[in-house]
Amino acid sequence: MKKSKIIIGDIFLFLITTVITYILNKYLDSINFMSNIKIPLLLLIWFIIVFSVIISSILVMIIDKNNLSYENDIKQIKLDHENEIKEIKAKNNEAVDALKQKNNAKGNKGIQYLGMALAVDLNKKTRYLFFEEALKNKNVYAGIYIGSINFYGIKGKFPKNYPEAYKIFKEISDYDDTGISFWFLGQMYEQGYDDKTKQIGAPNEQLAFEYYKRSEELGFVKAYNSLGRLYNFNEEIIDTSEAIKYYKTGIEHGDVYAMTNLAFEFEKNPLKIKEAEKNFKDASDLGYSFATLRLGHLYMDNKDIFKKCPQEIADLYIKAINDEDLSDDKKACGYFWLCNLLNDDNKIDITKISDKPINNKYEFCFNQAYNLLRNLDNSKEHMGKRAAKIWDEIKEQIHKIK
Repeated sequence: MKKSKIIIGDIFLFLITTVITYILNKYLDSINFMSNIKIPLLLLIWFIIVFSVIISSILVMIIDKNNLSYENDIKQIKLDHENEIKEIKAKNNEAVDALKQKNNAKGNKGIQYLGMALAVDLNKKTRYLFFEEALKNKNVYAGIYIGSINFYGIKGKFPKNYPEAYKIFKEISDYDDTGISFWFLGQMYEQGYDDKTKQIGAPNEQLAFEYYKRSEELGFVKAYNSLGRLYNFNEEIIDTSEAIKYYKTGIEHGDVYAMTNLAFEFEKNPLKIKEAEKNFKDASDLGYSFATLRLGHLYMDNKDIFKKCPQEIADLYIKAINDEDLSDDKKACGYFWLCNLLNDDNKIDITKISDKPINNKYEFCFNQAYNLLRNLDNSKEHMGKRAAKIWDEIKEQIHKIK
């Protein structure tokens, strides 16, 4: 349609140009203009005008074509955006369904559906903006998603932002019926977050307990383990029987952290080592690498098992270390415990721990543990008690070598 209009316009301009040329010719005759120059001059003027009109028309068509391409691009972007929104909504619904199933292990994994949503190969900015918009409309799951990203951070992409996480969880706690926001607030108070200074300070375990209790009342699985841990270690409310009760409730819902903490409790009693082993193994089989690490250490402390199958113990350490989700302080423990194994049996195979050839196995494991712990020590990051103890042992060994 636009092309036909341009052609009609060109014909009209061509006719006007011809008329103008005819009038100019008559005028030149009336003033007795040189006839030998007049004709070429008129033709030149006519040609310039017609050529200009044709070029202009071509340019208009090119621009129009580009505009059409641009409009098509915009339509495609909108379509892609709509498809992304559909996928995001599907993920959101999947999270909602998972979180509602609080009576099985899937409920414990529910928050991971939202927390790991950025791993999906979609437009991440669009996804985040969508959840922000949903949060404005009091969508509790969108709040959990954005809050958890600010709480945990994304390595190399999104730094932790406790003030923002606290603000979001506090906001959605007014209408949260999942208990998740209360659990996160409990975590922050247990870690020592001060909402006035916006900094990590002294832990407020009393407030943490209150938030965990509210989360438990709403049925969030992770709250059972958190309450059990406080009953286990908070001097003001220590009650081992209550701790075990909460751990067992968490285990009924498939919580690997509760399994691991109950195993730690049983590990203290020589008569309950078998039960400790079972819980470590159950958590390990469900993919919790720290439980795998601790299962190896439990076997290492058992002289009979240690003598019979040192390679199996080493394989457990290696399996845990190779999991990228295992924190650096726990990986350091694994490397150091491998050093202890290699001290007693240097025939142990650790090739699965590195893609590169290892010349000196003990030295390799020792250096890995040392570098991981040194980085944690230098950056003032949280270092677990076991890792801190091992760090002291490593420093002592270095001092002896010097």
